[in-house]
Amino acid sequence: VRFTVDRYSSRGWQVNAFFGLRTLEDSEVPSETFRDAGLTVRRTYGKLEVISTLTRSDAERGSVESTDRLEVRLIRRFF
Repeated sequence: VRFTVDRYSSRGWQVNAFFGLRTLEDSEVPSETFRDAGLTVRRTYGKLEVISTLTRSDAERGSVESTDRLEVRLIRRFF
């Protein structure tokens, strides 16, 4: 399942938010669950573009958990 919301503004703003959930259940392998969520904000000032991204991911496979993966990116582009 993936849920995404996009918002665009005529003033140069673009916002994208998402949430995802994937599961695998099989009698032959351990069950897996993967969750991720994020927010991206993009702002354009003439020829300058500023992009901010915040994402978080969690994964489980059987009794093993991988949590607290947090990513923050700031990008500045010149055209």
